[in-house]
Amino acid sequence: MWIRGAAIRPVPPHAVVEPRILAEVEADVGESESHEMLTRWQARYEAEQPAMADRLTTLLDSPLDDTALAVGFFLEIVIYATFVRAFAARLRPVSSDLLHATEESVSVEEELRADHPEEPLEVDDVLRAEQPAIVNFIQDHIDAVLETSDDDDAVGLDVAGGGVDVDDLQRVYRHVMISVLTLSHAVMPPATYSPGNSSEAMA
Repeated sequence: MWIRGAAIRPVPPHAVVEPRILAEVEADVGESESHEMLTRWQARYEAEQPAMADRLTTLLDSPLDDTALAVGFFLEIVIYATFVRAFAARLRPVSSDLLHATEESVSVEEELRADHPEEPLEVDDVLRAEQPAIVNFIQDHIDAVLETSDDDDAVGLDVAGGGVDVDDLQRVYRHVMISVLTLSHAVMPPATYSPGNSSEAMA
């Protein structure tokens, strides 16, 4: 079975996010001041990751479903906060070149898999193998929105009630998945990192 990405670079072990880190950040944004916390993290995102922040702004300014956009904003900021908490100073600013290269690699991977319909795995399966905790987190929130799109608490933000446009939600989902992959490749190895040691500590 074709699991490893052909066009997508593998995420190095030192950049894989531990589930406990993601759980800690999710708990933080679930507190009563979650909106203020997200706003603070957004400001930090814009200051420290301008290329990615510009890409997020372009998404938020697009004529997509309001609920889908709210989900995209929430997921993008929480994921960034998770990478910062997990890797601190080892998370370097993403260049426009890295961002473009990652987007291109995902597009090529999608095309390759579309040409092989006999293979049951999609690109999100590849990304789940690379960053399982984060991808499962994203998919849990997307599923929650699809199931209860009129429930504001499903995404941790105040969003408009009613159904969500599935196509718009898919565009947001793809955007966030590319962000995950890009941030993964922006994590520098620790000083003690050895490429031949798969059990290297991640933080």
